[in-house]
Amino acid sequence: MDNSAQIAKLFKFVSSLGRVTTPKNKKFGFVIYEPSAFDAAQLTTLTEALDLQFVHDSQPSYHEGRQIPPRLWIGEAKASLTQDEFASAFLSR
Repeated sequence: MDNSAQIAKLFKFVSSLGRVTTPKNKKFGFVIYEPSAFDAAQLTTLTEALDLQFVHDSQPSYHEGRQIPPRLWIGEAKASLTQDEFASAFLSR
């Protein structure tokens, strides 16, 4: 299956979980805040087909005194990201 078909399948899946947003820095993938329940195995299959990863934070957290709601991040994992760079991807809200 070509990448465009894989992207379409992934987009259809994540769109069913909530509103898909782009992080403020627009570099690290996309975020679904407060996603509905989902099948992690299916999402793993869809993301791995595109050499992507996902991180699901099911509880709210705080960054620089600001609450960040539960979220699902999907994007390209980069070994060179610092913790602050990674956290900044969630501040688009």
